Amino acid sequence: MPSNASIFKPLSPFSGALPERTVRDWLKQGSYPEVRKRRKRQSTFDSFAPYILSRWQAGERNGLTLWKEIKQQGYSGTERTVYRHLETLKQAEVKTSTNLHRLQKFSANTAVWLFVRDLKTLDDIERDDLAAFCQASTTLNRAYDLIQGFFSMERRVRRTPIGRLAHANSAE
Repeated sequence: MPSNASIFKPLSPFSGALPERTVRDWLKQGSYPEVRKRRKRQSTFDSFAPYILSRWQAGERNGLTLWKEIKQQGYSGTERTVYRHLETLKQAEVKTSTNLHRLQKFSANTAVWLFVRDLKTLDDIERDDLAAFCQASTTLNRAYDLIQGFFSMERRVRRTPIGRLAHANSAE
């Protein structure tokens, strides 16, 4: 069985996204490095967010109506900002309906490792956790699809004559 680092060698000229050395280091460590959380900047919308939340909880879902209400209270921002905030409220509803307490136990490293593994190698609990991640966020679901698509492409390339040749050369 080839080393994990040699798997990426045939595709490295095509990927361009990550240096081979970075991928090799991650594979050697067995996980993806944690990312620091960025500081949130203050926004003119921040002081109106509690009002929007209270109206949302009261059942108001029309972004234009909510924007007009806070505009009368002195908000100078755009409708788009209100719509973006409403999108996070919609996603929060979905997240709370999923098994959120299970997802909170994961570090970023563990979650990424779950995403890059072959579905066939996951046990039932890991499959349930993966499904919860994909249900919690459309972005995570799309990321999972892209990751698995990449690995599928890599496996197909490795089965071709040129892929086997590149793989054999990288093992030397």
